[in-house]
Amino acid sequence: MSFLLVATAIYIRLGLVPFITTAAFAATGSIGYALIYPILVPAVCFVLAVFLMPETRKMSIWQPTEAKTA
Repeated sequence: MSFLLVATAIYIRLGLVPFITTAAFAATGSIGYALIYPILVPAVCFVLAVFLMPETRKMSIWQPTEAKTA
C-alpha cells in the first residue's frame, strides 16, 4: 500500500509539475504561488513516508518468514 502511495505521488509530482506550475503562474502572475506546488508536494510525501512506512531495521526483508499459526 505504501509503495503504491509513493509511486503515485512520484508520478503526479514529476508528471504534472510543469503544467500545474505554469497554470498557477498564469493565474496569479506570482512566481511564489507557482512554486508552492513543487515545494509542498515533496514535503507532504516526505512526512507521509516518515510516519507511514514500516521500520525494517530489525526485520529481515530479504528472507521469507514462516506464518504464525493461532
